[in-house]
Amino acid sequence: FRVNRQSQLRNGGSEFAQINVNTAGYDDRITRGHNPLRLPPSFNTFFEGTRPRQGHWGFGWGFGTNRNGIGDDREVGFAGHLAPTYYVNDALNIEFYLYGERSPQWVLWQHDNLIGTFDEALYEFDASVNWNFSPRQELRVKLQALGLDARAEQAWRVAPDGTPVPSAEHIHDFSLSNLGFQVRYRYEIKPLSDFYIVYGRGGDLFNEFSQDPGRAVAHRFDLRHSEQ
Repeated sequence: FRVNRQSQLRNGGSEFAQINVNTAGYDDRITRGHNPLRLPPSFNTFFEGTRPRQGHWGFGWGFGTNRNGIGDDREVGFAGHLAPTYYVNDALNIEFYLYGERSPQWVLWQHDNLIGTFDEALYEFDASVNWNFSPRQELRVKLQALGLDARAEQAWRVAPDGTPVPSAEHIHDFSLSNLGFQVRYRYEIKPLSDFYIVYGRGGDLFNEFSQDPGRAVAHRFDLRHSEQ
């Protein structure tokens, strides 16, 4: 069952809200061809909005909740973002994007019919500069940094009928850091014909241990020696 509403506001902004309720069912993809996993009923909600530019600032935001996963003790997870934009003038702006989420029962496949549930948290920070300094020239600089932490909660074996059965097998905590940086210059030679110069740098780091996602984001610049 799904219901949503989208609104265009008189001030030029917009709003979108959605509620989604799922009945119990089966996921036949998560175990990579092994026993399909039976999932209990779940729900998620989401609300987002934008406010048009007023003076030098424009804003976007969003917030959501969910109750996914398996087992009887599932907690409600959440996610939210804030996206302000600062307009230096009509040709130059600076965008920021802050995002955070927590999924108390994130289900991940391990091998054969073994799956694990993790308490996952993720933080993301993006920034970009957009400069249209002539009708035919554009410069964009983008930075993205991400930190993810997943603490192992429980291992499960999926029975032939799809029932998840708790297992004493060990599954590992893990964490992930990612950094991306790009500079892109565009020159319009003629309509529908553009010349680009792009420089990119970044990398990612996977650890088989838990790490606070905020600290993982703070350490993201340690990845600057890994070029792509």
